[in-house]
Amino acid sequence: MKTINLILGSSSPRRKEIIKNNLDKFKEILKVENIILNIISPTLNERELDKTIFSNLNNIEAYPLILSRFKMDNILEMLKNQNYSLDNTLIITSDTSIVFKNKIYGKPISKEENIKFLKEFSNSTQKVISGFSIYYKNNIYSSTTTSLVSFNKLDNNIINDYLEKIPTLDKAGGYSYQDDDKFHLINNIKGSTFNIIGLPLEEILHKLNEIN
Repeated sequence: MKTINLILGSSSPRRKEIIKNNLDKFKEILKVENIILNIISPTLNERELDKTIFSNLNNIEAYPLILSRFKMDNILEMLKNQNYSLDNTLIITSDTSIVFKNKIYGKPISKEENIKFLKEFSNSTQKVISGFSIYYKNNIYSSTTTSLVSFNKLDNNIINDYLEKIPTLDKAGGYSYQDDDKFHLINNIKGSTFNIIGLPLEEILHKLNEIN
């Protein structure tokens, strides 16, 4: 029985859930009967790393791709230090950023900043850009994907009610697409919903199909 080790380099519960719920698709593309899934959190200090990335960044939309590569290098270094065999191993890292008016919106550091974010998104369209990196067969492959998210007009009552009921400080942009059916902050989307949640599954599977 052919087995492959799939390592998701992420601390995000949403990315873990997407991978776990779609293991059969990975099996089909990789032509294996069994996948052993492991989750490893990168040990990067992203706020400090941002200083390095932004000091040399010409195109702000390239940020999530660059960070996904840093995460991949970090995971590979951790595994090599543990003498982990990379034979039959697939590693995936990803980073998702909200880009609006040529500015990146990460995870809000407070409820006040979260309110500020949502007020700025009101009645506007933003880009959700994910960069992902794949280590497979001793090579690293990286790419990006973009989805568009258009918001309805949001007043203070809607925003405050939303933030009282939905935990959002751990989410880029300070909102949760998967919880929006109860609140309708979002008017419409274009592109991958998986990408908006945090992992561009379709594009990752497409790239693996190309590689394999």
